Amino acid sequence: MACYAKDVVATAVSEIGYRETGTNHTKYAEYIDKNYPDFYNGKKSWEGGGAQWCDILVDYCVLVNSSSAEEAEYVLCQPRKSAGAGCKESYGYYKKAGRTGKEPRIGAQIFFGTDEPKHTGLVVDLQGDSVVTVEGNSDNMTKRHTYKKTSSKIYGYGYPRYNEESKEDPKESTGDISSPTTYTVHTNTGNPLRLRKEPNTHSDKLARIGNGKTIVAEGEVQGENIGGVTEWVKTTWEGKTGYCSKKYLR
Repeated sequence: MACYAKDVVATAVSEIGYRETGTNHTKYAEYIDKNYPDFYNGKKSWEGGGAQWCDILVDYCVLVNSSSAEEAEYVLCQPRKSAGAGCKESYGYYKKAGRTGKEPRIGAQIFFGTDEPKHTGLVVDLQGDSVVTVEGNSDNMTKRHTYKKTSSKIYGYGYPRYNEESKEDPKESTGDISSPTTYTVHTNTGNPLRLRKEPNTHSDKLARIGNGKTIVAEGEVQGENIGGVTEWVKTTWEGKTGYCSKKYLR
């Protein structure tokens, strides 16, 4: 499964009209807490309530269109157990990855505020000099809004790392066209695969990636392994970026 801007946008549009069932209590936070308990730095849903959810809606739309939490984290530029449910923090992750700007794109995450991001949503369409969004936690529901591209309400945009869109539809290709490769860990013994600080078997171990887990490649390099030179894949796991041998990836 690959994460495409058009699918994330379609999910967001399908949620228009959804209303929270308690004070900030939503199915979006419930879904993430239940299925991806390590996605955030703590639970975002509880009985009768929850965390403010405009950013949680965006993350939900990406997660349900991703093959794994790791892929969604890569798309959203977020580490494991992130503070990405917050607008300021979410924008900061994009900024750290060099993926912020002032140009609206379909599938981009739009941030609102003056001094800092305080509200967010997804860009679902561009119409002339206007940008159309879907935003959660807007009057306690998921709503569609339209703004002038020059609106002073807009703080900026974060550009997710979506897979490449179809070249035949220019509208669908306005999202980011980064195309990550995903691999599944496949060790001969069934033991976890080591994530190392550098691409060689003598480097420090940063984490263990369980057999059968999916990783997202951020790059591939030549490095040293037992027996000689081999290929290594750069990836981020549990918030730590390092290298694992491609020999054990499928």
